[in-house]
Amino acid sequence: MNDDVKLQLAKAKELLELTKAKLAAQEEANNNNDEQQPPSMVLETSTATVDKRTKVTKSTNEDSGLITTDGELMAMLSEEEDWEVRSLLDVFEDELEESDVSKQLRKRDVAGSIAAMRLRMHGEDYLKIFNTKSRWIGEY
Repeated sequence: MNDDVKLQLAKAKELLELTKAKLAAQEEANNNNDEQQPPSMVLETSTATVDKRTKVTKSTNEDSGLITTDGELMAMLSEEEDWEVRSLLDVFEDELEESDVSKQLRKRDVAGSIAAMRLRMHGEDYLKIFNTKSRWIGEY
């Protein structure tokens, strides 16, 4: 293998091990905290998030519900927090799941679009584009 690939692979393995260790420690801490903390402590952590939101809010438009925030304060607060590297698939995990209904609608929309195109195009042009012998038709 190439030296650069080996280096990247070693870094990735190191990062993976570090992440696994962090997740295990976090799970252990959560299990211990849930057992040891009274319900009032759990409430305090959720109010801390609300408190941060009120801290960075400059003004609120009551008609539309839009808020104006203090960007510098938000940057300062984010520098104090612990950050970790996550892949986009982990971040948008909920959006990846697609229901059967949306899959059926997507297939129906594609089929309907192709059928409408066939009606609008001349037969020869349609056959050039949608060659039935081509195995790539319908691939996207």
